[in-house]
Amino acid sequence: MKNLPLTVARFVETSNARDVNAFVTCFATDAVVADEGRTHRGLDEVRAWKQESQDRYRYTIDPVRLAKRDGETILTATLAGDFPGSPVELDYEFTIVDDAIETLSIRSVS
Repeated sequence: MKNLPLTVARFVETSNARDVNAFVTCFATDAVVADEGRTHRGLDEVRAWKQESQDRYRYTIDPVRLAKRDGETILTATLAGDFPGSPVELDYEFTIVDDAIETLSIRSVS
């Protein structure tokens, strides 16, 4: 998918490249990520969350569509890899401030 906002494009690229250090630079210092019923606060927890995910599974994010709603950027993407139930369609709900992800909530598309 073309024309993703710069921060969202970097998020997808660094995730797919499995580059945890570059991935973390997409986030604000006090970022909050909600995924799989857990909340991760700050860069250290975001880094640990990403590293744990990469250690367990190999996967890629394939953007499908992009929307803006109530100040959030919502990326719907297919996540495919070596995890149970693959592939899945997920909504990545970003709040982006000054080109950094302040909040990210990841949910299954219903």
